Amino acid sequence: MSTSQLPLPNSTSYPLRYTTILNNITYVFYFTWNTRSSSWYLSISNVDETPLLSNIKLVPNLDLLANFPDSRKPLGALILLHNGDDISKPPKVTFDNIDTEYTLNFVN
Repeated sequence: MSTSQLPLPNSTSYPLRYTTILNNITYVFYFTWNTRSSSWYLSISNVDETPLLSNIKLVPNLDLLANFPDSRKPLGALILLHNGDDISKPPKVTFDNIDTEYTLNFVN
């Protein structure tokens, strides 16, 4: 099992779009902020920009990929973790704290 830490957006890099290689496959990650729900969302495409997963709400301590049966998704778990001592009760993910209080981890 290996873990990779992936970049998260911040107020100066919003919206954030980047490519990353997971399991030898290139994916495009695109993060957006929804003001109405006060939440960050992630969409994942393949390298030719074909959408694979759209508008996944970034919720701490959950495998963000678990509920999607698409076989083209990255094979592994994508988990947003709080950097604090008590990860069982993380603070709300906000526009300003996502890159300072959280890490996005891919485990395969």
